[in-house]
Amino acid sequence: MADPNAPQVHFADRNQADEALRDVRKDTTPTNWAIFGYQPGTKNVIVFQHSGEGDIEELKKYLKEDEIQYALLRVTDKIDNSVTVKFVSIWWVGERVKINQKALVTTHKGEITAWRGQAHIDLYASTLDELSSLMEKVTDASGTSNRVLDESKQKRAAPQATSQKPSASTSTAASGAFSFENEDGIRTAIKSVRDGQSNWALLSYQGNSNAVGLAGSGSGGLSELTSHLEPAGVSYGLLRVEDIVDQHTTYKFVLINWVGEEVPTVRQGRLGTHKGQILSLIGQAHNTVVANNLRELTEEIVMQKVKDASGTSNRVKEGSTPVPRPVTNTSFTPNRPKESAAAVRKDSSGQAKQIDKLKTVSNCQIANEQEGKNAILAVRKDTDATNWALFGYDSPNSNTITLVGTGSGDIEELRTHLIEDSILYAYYRTSDVYEGHTTVKFVLIIWIGETVPVVRKARIATHKGTVTEFIGQYHIDFTASNQSELSEEQIKKKIQDASGSAVHVKH
Repeated sequence: MADPNAPQVHFADRNQADEALRDVRKDTTPTNWAIFGYQPGTKNVIVFQHSGEGDIEELKKYLKEDEIQYALLRVTDKIDNSVTVKFVSIWWVGERVKINQKALVTTHKGEITAWRGQAHIDLYASTLDELSSLMEKVTDASGTSNRVLDESKQKRAAPQATSQKPSASTSTAASGAFSFENEDGIRTAIKSVRDGQSNWALLSYQGNSNAVGLAGSGSGGLSELTSHLEPAGVSYGLLRVEDIVDQHTTYKFVLINWVGEEVPTVRQGRLGTHKGQILSLIGQAHNTVVANNLRELTEEIVMQKVKDASGTSNRVKEGSTPVPRPVTNTSFTPNRPKESAAAVRKDSSGQAKQIDKLKTVSNCQIANEQEGKNAILAVRKDTDATNWALFGYDSPNSNTITLVGTGSGDIEELRTHLIEDSILYAYYRTSDVYEGHTTVKFVLIIWIGETVPVVRKARIATHKGTVTEFIGQYHIDFTASNQSELSEEQIKKKIQDASGSAVHVKH
């Protein structure tokens, strides 16, 4: 029986492909684009095709109308008189690609994205004309765009809230085909949000059609946006909010993906195929909120997600008792017999204590839940030096997860607790510097030791959801199976790739 977790994508020469990506990301090489495609005669073997030092015009010469290709392009943009590097992922599906081949982009996207790394812009195209607005999309995404002008070439005043339903006469596509109603109007509204003239714009499907139009825009924030959401509607919103990072006011863009509770499942699936084109038009956002009812779309929920992502969140209530630090030798013993919920175990002082009632989700259980939560809160708390908490199974064949230990050292201290025959989950606090500001980042480290039996690895594959639900928000996850794969440098690189703050790759 085929392993459902086995990779779908393979490489003809992984080293060559990796080196081509590194050349694009390096500051020290002139290479600024690379293209990859499928090896002829295969449907899942990726090969490096071309790279160059020109711009998008040079890259376009190597895109084939009968191929699926993936490109990474490096461009520069100016923000507040400072030149910044932006990376663009191009998902190319030529017009002559057969329908059954086009599905490859969907099934392989996750693995291609994980390998290629994070980019500031995802651009989907099937014709060269669709790549002509690339720099416009870059400036839209970074918020540097300021092209919403009136006839006198002056900025327009912040618009009042509007609600629009384009008439059928403005449709540019045949019935049943996906289209944008009044695309110029949509672009203007999005630019207005990014320029700060308004703070929200909403795109919605028109009735039961496949046409997306501008449903509204304005300066009244989330509450005004949500008044245009329908329980039987599908909408995409761009919301501009403020966040405070190290006493500096920063602006964040939130993408809102609304699928109302009354939308039929079949329609949800059909409209899901349009998502890439819609997101490409809206451009980059710092956060995404998916909701199907207004309870999931409140000011508190949105701002909490923004603060979690930027590292400004501090949800630890004063008066809560964090785990004493450093604690690096708890009662966890990898090979002890599995305990029941009513059993007792000894803590680090040798005193027996009752195990809390187990929290059960699926086939995975979390013992001593409050003890684990306190450890996580200690890692999150700005005033606590604790920067890691480690969780593991209470016996080799158990499905019960418990706190192993906490500490206030760095990744080297944490590594000393990673055992080659165990599966462990660590919550680690570190930092990143982005445009001169230091931000806190949280990392979920998944450790699967090299000597863990294959059967065991397969059995616990379903546990990640339970672990992430229990731990809460984090910026990246990092999987390792030996000590050489886990270092501060490697973690920082993945954080920077994800946040777009990486500016070079070391040799």
